[in-house]
Amino acid sequence: MKKFVFISDGNALSTTTFNFIHWLHEQEAFLLTGAFFNDINYGLLIPSAFASSADPYLEVTRGEKEKFEATIHRFETLCTKHHIEHRIHRESEHWDKNDLVKESRFTDLIIVSGQHFFATPPNNSNHLLSEVLSSAECPVLVVPDEAKPIKKVAFGYDGNKDSMYALKMFCNVFPTLTALPVDIDYFVSKTDDEIPDLDYLEEFVGRHFTNANFRERYFDPRTYLSTWLKGHNDTMYICGSYHRSALSNMFKKSFAEDIIKEHAATVFIAHTK
Repeated sequence: MKKFVFISDGNALSTTTFNFIHWLHEQEAFLLTGAFFNDINYGLLIPSAFASSADPYLEVTRGEKEKFEATIHRFETLCTKHHIEHRIHRESEHWDKNDLVKESRFTDLIIVSGQHFFATPPNNSNHLLSEVLSSAECPVLVVPDEAKPIKKVAFGYDGNKDSMYALKMFCNVFPTLTALPVDIDYFVSKTDDEIPDLDYLEEFVGRHFTNANFRERYFDPRTYLSTWLKGHNDTMYICGSYHRSALSNMFKKSFAEDIIKEHAATVFIAHTK
């Protein structure tokens, strides 16, 4: 049995994300750990010495804590209802990347909600999601607002180690999904470009997938993905590296922002350190 970690800021629990997690659990059971970060920013509260009464600010603090505990309770209730073995980790009161790194070191997969992951001000959701993607020591699954059960897999291949590493991690984490149709896309800039190491790729893919389709795409991958991902909420896209550039280029704010605000596809991201 594998272990997955769901990362939450404690503000809300996306029904769509949990329904998707439940669907994944039906495919293959796993231990689900909820890692909850209380995102109260006490530095933004006016010090009581400068206020006529501290009561309003204490109420804000209590209210945030109550919401935090209510989110955890709902998570536990849903897990129990759907017979999902689970654990609760209450993380630091403030976002701490070290907590994330520790969680990722001892799990097979991190799951985040594109809708609710640190989406409440004053936190910067794009920056925090980028930190998750770049700092995690395991694959990350970003579940969008309109996620549906997966019916198809797509994979961006460029011949480099990061793209193949992502594909291997997908096969390890989701072996039951390898029975689905998979499109393997190689992005080319010239008509005479060939898929690199195609014989080796076919050997590997043929051992893990039963229905694979190899395609050359004459598009810039970032432009193509920004359009393609919007209309495929039943597809999981495997991200490694693109068009002979390092995966780190995909961790820019614009990409994280696209995942949160625009994309409808579920995105599986894995990279080597």
